[in-house]
Amino acid sequence: MQTNGFTELLRKYAAHPLFLAGGILYSVIALFGAISGYSPSALLAALPIAGIWAFLIAAKKNQSYFLTGLTLFKVNTIITLVLFCIGMTFAIIGVTAFFVIAVTLRDTLGITSAELAVTFFVLISAVALLIVAVAFYFAALLNVIKSIRAGILGKDVARIKGVTPFFVTSVLASVSNAFLTLLAYVKQEQLNAIASEVLDTIREFFEAMPSYADSPEMVEVFEQSLVYEPSNMHIFSVILAVLSGGGIVLMLVTLRRFAREWVRQRTEI
Repeated sequence: MQTNGFTELLRKYAAHPLFLAGGILYSVIALFGAISGYSPSALLAALPIAGIWAFLIAAKKNQSYFLTGLTLFKVNTIITLVLFCIGMTFAIIGVTAFFVIAVTLRDTLGITSAELAVTFFVLISAVALLIVAVAFYFAALLNVIKSIRAGILGKDVARIKGVTPFFVTSVLASVSNAFLTLLAYVKQEQLNAIASEVLDTIREFFEAMPSYADSPEMVEVFEQSLVYEPSNMHIFSVILAVLSGGGIVLMLVTLRRFAREWVRQRTEI
């Protein structure tokens, strides 16, 4: 791979102390999470970790690893996007099914049509808002990957597209995750009580269905699954969320500086 001005600048910022600190911090926290709680999502976290380290290696040794890192980021993005779409499909189906069943049993449950309509509207609006926000995030990320790849390959790149929306949405997501984790820790007793009440309501909802008592299998499944076990969060979870978010923010700041520096250099030519 031939070295060009874009690649040289990318190497400079990939070797920047901020990116190095952010990459190491995020990798250690994500790796700890994957080891402590094995799951498909934890396994998926290995892809961005590998991508980050490919960038760190490219900055110091072989710049061809930049393309490897971008490929890993893109694969992770596509897989995550597919899983998100599947999850949202089930969420929409679940909300719709809940609404249809609730309409059928509204007299038994003592719920008015207006209350059902408002509840359905709120749930669908929340899902729609989440879909728009995530689509905005993924579109920006893919634009960033595409622009950097084009620059590495020697194509004329006037600016890194998608950097600002990707920076804003990622920072908001990192801060929100840390805040919600802290809130869940501080308010865990209240949240446990709310979750227990919600499950009790769901149990009553299904018990009101005419076919519920006639199906021993359904009774057994719901009696087992709708038993709430209070969670017991530790302050360590909050610390991990804050450190992970901090690592992401450090890398994002480096990316934004790189994008601005490239535009400045292009303007001076």
